[in-house]
Amino acid sequence: FFYTEELEYGTATATPVGIDWRAGNMQRVSLGLTGVAIEFDNLPAGGKATLVVCQDSAGGRNVITWPVEVQWSGKASTTQSSAPWACDLFGFTIIRGSTTPAVIYRGAASISE
Repeated sequence: FFYTEELEYGTATATPVGIDWRAGNMQRVSLGLTGVAIEFDNLPAGGKATLVVCQDSAGGRNVITWPVEVQWSGKASTTQSSAPWACDLFGFTIIRGSTTPAVIYRGAASISE
């Protein structure tokens, strides 16, 4: 699980959006609607992953439902940027449990395109 290439999911115009981590450990999705549900598929044991979530030209599409496996610092998800074309980078560490993986949130950064 050593990928460095950023893979573009495209613009999310339907929900849920499935992120397949076998395709790479850094992926990007642009939000084309509000209320997108993100799903993580094929989580690698002991891996680190980064998801870049970007606004489209309208912005304000900042309601995301995250997978239940994600364990947030402080028990609540972080606030997402809402300006047009703004992007947030979400870092995760994947830890395998006995039956389901735990995905630990490592932090976020915001950038503008």
